[in-house]
Amino acid sequence: MTAIIVDGKAIAKKIQDELHAEIRREEITPQMDIIVVGDDSVTATFIRAKKRFAKNIGVTFVEHSLSSSVTTETIVALVKELSQTSNGIVVQLPLPPHVETAIILASIPPNKDIDVLNENTFGRFVVANTDFVPPVAGAIQAILEEHHVSLAGTKAVIIGKGRLVGAPVRTIFEHGGADITIIDTNTKKKTSKEAIQAAKIIVSGVGIPNLVTHEQISKGVVLIDAGTSSTKGTLSGDICLDCIPNASLVSKTPGGVGPITVAILFRNLVRSIYK
Repeated sequence: MTAIIVDGKAIAKKIQDELHAEIRREEITPQMDIIVVGDDSVTATFIRAKKRFAKNIGVTFVEHSLSSSVTTETIVALVKELSQTSNGIVVQLPLPPHVETAIILASIPPNKDIDVLNENTFGRFVVANTDFVPPVAGAIQAILEEHHVSLAGTKAVIIGKGRLVGAPVRTIFEHGGADITIIDTNTKKKTSKEAIQAAKIIVSGVGIPNLVTHEQISKGVVLIDAGTSSTKGTLSGDICLDCIPNASLVSKTPGGVGPITVAILFRNLVRSIYK
């Protein structure tokens, strides 16, 4: 068996072309405003990717750089101001520990919350799986659709319960009819082992390098790595590369979920025009 390696850049390019065509056809110019606090090299890489995507599809991209000493009140006031003119507002995470992230995210109007980090926006997604889709979960959904992987009745394991990966992926899998097992730090080792071995789809997004290894998985499994961690400047995923010979489809880190996540963010932006 030779595993198919997901080409995240190719899938992202397909979404990019669709959005570019829609923007030209509808004669719209969406505006994304992104708030960046402090100066971080990893954050700067993410910002460049978003800025490049915006340029490629015809989106007005406005970056608001704030000092790392900024207050919660100042960021909330900026969000309120931007809400008058922006189609989508992104607060780049993580924020410094002295500011109240939950309050800031709650200040983003749901119809501008294209990152789906506001409790109200996320709640609507969980209930109806409509409107904006959390970008990482949307990227995973796009991968499965691109490779014709059905969720209905399929045993799936989701490692992690976080708001960026685990929780929204669970919602998508539930709506798709998958038989889901959620694994986190409280799950018993025996339960985890049995679930992973029986799974036909495994999604991991906890940021622990090489968490899933080849001896744990079954032949023909679909592996979606949504975890990222950095060791000595090298980006790693949760799924060990020695799993590839046992899998049928593998989305690696980097190069898999990441590029598509940016594309889904911009798809949410374009959808916001019609809300």
